[in-house]
Amino acid sequence: MMPRILDVLPRPVAWVFTSGGGRAAAQVGMAEVLLEQDYRPDLLIGSSFGAINAAALADSQPGHTRLREGWHNLGELSIFSSPGTAAVRGLGPRGNKHVRQFHTLIADLLQADEKTPIPPDVTVVASNLADGSPHPIANGPLVPAVAAACTMPILLPPVQVGGEYLVDGGLSAAAPVRQAARVGAASIVLLDTGTSAVPEHEVLDMRWWQVAALSYNHQIRSQIGYALPAVAEKMPIAVISSDEGSILDFSDPDEQFHVGRRVAATALARDLRNQDLSQPGIHGVLARDRQH
Repeated sequence: MMPRILDVLPRPVAWVFTSGGGRAAAQVGMAEVLLEQDYRPDLLIGSSFGAINAAALADSQPGHTRLREGWHNLGELSIFSSPGTAAVRGLGPRGNKHVRQFHTLIADLLQADEKTPIPPDVTVVASNLADGSPHPIANGPLVPAVAAACTMPILLPPVQVGGEYLVDGGLSAAAPVRQAARVGAASIVLLDTGTSAVPEHEVLDMRWWQVAALSYNHQIRSQIGYALPAVAEKMPIAVISSDEGSILDFSDPDEQFHVGRRVAATALARDLRNQDLSQPGIHGVLARDRQH
């Protein structure tokens, strides 16, 4: 039996789920590998589409089973299967239909209604549209909080929660490690979806909404270069990271589940070995730094 390397992480341990759009399905596979080895989080913090995973996994064992089905259902929504068309339609009254469908899907996935409270170990992170600051939500109704955290601008309108208009948490906290520290984490397992990059020759063939998505991802990922080292000075951060796929591609969650399982197994078997996870620092390899 392999040594249980994550057992040395100081408690409470937070699983932090980054933003990532369609890539965040990989976090389901990552979490499955951890749960199968009987690792359990004390806290779950998720930004953007990572918020869906964090909220569902509060009920860990049945949670990841529902997540697989839920990610397939997400891919069938027109806003994600045809994002370019959905962005144009969202400017008109038919955009309200997308909002209702999205909120209903989240409610079904989380087995919650509009009054179900956020579980005590969960924090979801949205962005305040008025001032651009991160807006962590740890209290109040679960469904609108999660919907707000992953409301991608252009595709979906802002969500009003507690009198504030909120949008995608990835805009202000793509990797909500600061928020994890503020709710009491002593160490972090970062389930990361990596940076986006495409070969230069592909740029000329990109549609306008693909250009917007790529630019959007470059902007939000730049925050991690500041947040991660600052928090790692105070606590250990164990990294599980993937950079495969597109943030606007929700069409093949099974492939992303597989990617997540593969990178998690590699992290536990290789990248996190021979490191002192009891000490502060960034442990493991971010996908951007990995030699493919």
